[in-house]
Amino acid sequence: MRKLIFVIFVCVLFSSCSTNRIVYTSLSGMIDYSKYTQKGFFITESNSVSFEYVPVGSVYAEISSGYEVIGEKIDTFYNDLEKSYYSVKKKTFREDYNGWRNADINNAIDMIYSKSIQTGANGIINLQTKYIPPVYDSKNALIYSDRVYVSGMAIKIKQKN
Repeated sequence: MRKLIFVIFVCVLFSSCSTNRIVYTSLSGMIDYSKYTQKGFFITESNSVSFEYVPVGSVYAEISSGYEVIGEKIDTFYNDLEKSYYSVKKKTFREDYNGWRNADINNAIDMIYSKSIQTGANGIINLQTKYIPPVYDSKNALIYSDRVYVSGMAIKIKQKN
């Protein structure tokens, strides 16, 4: 009888423990290049094209999901070692938050498009996009929110004479 009670106790003990379950998710989306094409800007995921161009520079953007901070200040500084510009967002002393914003691949594409236009480019080749899923700890608390990362080479297309 003791063995039976012990076996039942062990079964109840192990069956009451819950494990983190991986939830089935399904994502789908589309990056619409037509709005850039209508503005005379060329974008492709290919790393080779059939026309001549001058490379302008590498462009990239990363966006993380999270609460939008109201009153951010953007500082730009020049890093002499790497000969490149960085934009750094710094929080003001106010900690007011807007709603939650999801990382959006289209917003990241808009960012590298704008950066390319600022540098005189009229195209991006070798466009690469990456979704980085969120990271949770063993207690299912969010450690890092999901992110999207895009990069490519900004180019200036040579006009035929």
